[in-house]
Amino acid sequence: MSTDYSRPLRMAAQGSGLAEPGLRVRLEAVHLHLTAEPDVQGVTDALKILIANLRRLPVHLDLAPHGLPSRLTEQCQALTRAIDPDRPLSLGPTAIYPVTDGSVHLGPHPPRGTAISAVPDGHGVRLRRPAVGYPTLAGTASGLGSVMTAAMLTAECFKTIVAAWG
Repeated sequence: MSTDYSRPLRMAAQGSGLAEPGLRVRLEAVHLHLTAEPDVQGVTDALKILIANLRRLPVHLDLAPHGLPSRLTEQCQALTRAIDPDRPLSLGPTAIYPVTDGSVHLGPHPPRGTAISAVPDGHGVRLRRPAVGYPTLAGTASGLGSVMTAAMLTAECFKTIVAAWG
């Protein structure tokens, strides 16, 4: 059973002015490479929510397992299979889809070349583009901060993908 991507495609078409069929082909070519710092409070929850959100788009997703507990990577893979069994979460960059400007990081220390990064900060979020550092976080991440971080990062990914073709 394939996931119905009609709603996000309609939204993307409205935002970009592109036709849905062409946009779907372009979205299916997008590759997002996710990295995370699991030792930062709130990041593991934000990662699972982010993956669930992004899996609702017809994009390729892979997660760098380096430094992540195996239980977390297994949970993330099970989550994507439950949403769309035809589009699993790959672990690590693949030969077919190398790391590109679609790299997304959760945590205050994004790897060099990361396109977008975010970290939960209290009940809120710190969101950054490349070459912009993070100030000292204001508070301990809460559940709301993790959800907010995932939502803002999802929106930023979606905006970036759609704007590239607008």
